[in-house]
Amino acid sequence: METSLGVIVVDLFIKECPKTCLNFLKLCKLKYYNNCLFFDVQKDFLAQSGDPDNTGKGGNSIWGITKGEKYRYFDDEIHPTLRHNKLGTLSTGNLGPNMNTSTFFLQLTDRALPYLNDKHTVFGRVEEGFEVLQKINKVFVDKENRPFQNIRIKHTLVLEDPFDDPEGLIVPSRSPEPIRDLEYSRLEDDFKINELFKDKQTEEQVKEKLQEHEARSRALVLEMLEDLPDADVKPPENVLFVCKLNPVTQDDDLELIFSRFGPIKSCQIIRDGKSGESLQYAFIEYEKVEDCERAFFKMNGVIIDERRIKVDFSQSVSKLWYNLKKSQGGLQIQESNEKKSDDIGLHENHRMELRYNKDFMNNKEHSKHKLLLDGKPVAREEAFIVRSRSRSRERERKKDSNIEKKYDKNDKEKKHYKKDKYRDDKYKSKDKKHHRHSDRSKGRY
Repeated sequence: METSLGVIVVDLFIKECPKTCLNFLKLCKLKYYNNCLFFDVQKDFLAQSGDPDNTGKGGNSIWGITKGEKYRYFDDEIHPTLRHNKLGTLSTGNLGPNMNTSTFFLQLTDRALPYLNDKHTVFGRVEEGFEVLQKINKVFVDKENRPFQNIRIKHTLVLEDPFDDPEGLIVPSRSPEPIRDLEYSRLEDDFKINELFKDKQTEEQVKEKLQEHEARSRALVLEMLEDLPDADVKPPENVLFVCKLNPVTQDDDLELIFSRFGPIKSCQIIRDGKSGESLQYAFIEYEKVEDCERAFFKMNGVIIDERRIKVDFSQSVSKLWYNLKKSQGGLQIQESNEKKSDDIGLHENHRMELRYNKDFMNNKEHSKHKLLLDGKPVAREEAFIVRSRSRSRERERKKDSNIEKKYDKNDKEKKHYKKDKYRDDKYKSKDKKHHRHSDRSKGRY
């Protein structure tokens, strides 16, 4: 059966149900099913067709066509081993017991349907075209289970017919012309819905674009706040993020384990800045992206030092940000100190930063030592500080707090001095009034 959704191939049980199979084959041979609709489609249940009237109450058997209306119906052929328990089961659709015509239905589920057994004759199964059954099962239908877009049988072809033709059967020389259904105001089977909505976006596409726009806006804000070097920056593809490490795992051990997948540029376990303890995650940078991908698939979930690690591709751009800041800082220093280097005749690349070292500058034993700038010896007298370090905020804050403490100490001393002086003046005035002199040696005033 060639339908508007694809081709379905069925095998018939001619031994168990010879009369029903003969009826179906001869109707296909007459092109009786051409232009018939699947007028009843119930999801995960069945799809019914075979009625030219598309109601389920019409249709005719091959004997009704050859002998007359009196022979329209034929009897059931219920077989105990043929049940409605498999996807693609082909059965007769009847108006009651022993009232079979041309109508048939296809089962759309693998679930057993025992309430259809012994009521409808199972006479075949689908062997090819299960994807067509899935398409039929997913169509949209109205409250009467009629699809909004017609599913039509375009053509039928009998591959093998073991039965002789009944008397009076006249096979047409050509297939009937395709017809269009105007009665039910449905979309025709050849109507292309995708072309109607080709310029319109689906809900998923709109949601995806909104998410991309929101992510782009956040990236621009982070770039303005200098949290990202660039809004379009992407994490490197050759860096792995490893977490859930054992605190005892060392950088060398981790590098040795991951180096079997390829050369490694760097392997760094992130540690606490003060205590130096492992924070139990690391970044591993490979020279090749292929090695990084291979390590990801092989090492995810592996146990290292009694810990099952988690491996993922790195989403961090901190290293890129650090390198960018470092390069920018180097350019600024180079411009600001260009004149100094020219004064002593050094090349612009022969620069270095010296911190003030009291032992080195004052110790006579090191006075004859020479410094090396890019491999060239330079006397100590020619060395100079290329970049002067200004006081940090922390040092300035400590300085201010020390000054405040000093002033507070002086104020307290002044208060105590004033108090003692006031007390002495008070008792002196009393001694003068009573004509007595203080005798501090005896502890009296």
